[in-house]
Amino acid sequence: MKYEDTSILIFCKAPISGSVKTRLIPTLGEDGACALHRALAERLINEVIASNLAEVVLYCWPDISHEFFTSFKKIKRIVQKGDNLGERMHHAFNEVLSVKDNVILIGTDCPSINAGYLDRAIVKLLNHDAVLGPAEDGGYGLIGLHESHWNYFKNLVWGSSQICSETCRRFNQARLEWSLMPLIWDVDRPEDVGRYFSSESDS
Repeated sequence: MKYEDTSILIFCKAPISGSVKTRLIPTLGEDGACALHRALAERLINEVIASNLAEVVLYCWPDISHEFFTSFKKIKRIVQKGDNLGERMHHAFNEVLSVKDNVILIGTDCPSINAGYLDRAIVKLLNHDAVLGPAEDGGYGLIGLHESHWNYFKNLVWGSSQICSETCRRFNQARLEWSLMPLIWDVDRPEDVGRYFSSESDS
């Protein structure tokens, strides 16, 4: 693989109808929202595996036993641990940074994250303390670190429009040299669905 000292962590919820993409259920229904989540996750996971950029670790929620997770035979599967997203991300970073020098963590909601984007993010991380992939809604879809501190994740209102800017502020407080990737977008709102299907038909 291209970056032996790097791991790419993919945070993914099991595609269980009614428990994923809940903001899209009024538009797509429970099964439609679940199918969209599954399609997004499957595309990303397969692309990251095929890229052979780095070790891939699938961080599963709520457990690793769902058939969607077990269908990926070539990668390590670990259950997320923690009471909220910040705790789970911090724990995952600490776990993997004990054996790797560089860790990139991504979710499965951003269609614009692909192998090329990840490659550029890893290169940035090799030359900085941290890297973020800012999302149009004010969050981020990618974060890369050499060291994880609880302050980067604690007491954040996940899903708010200030997540990325607040994380940058905390990086500044820690005197990190950090870098931003190009802006990406995620599929969370009804208007994002049409954009997603349009992008898929163009690819």
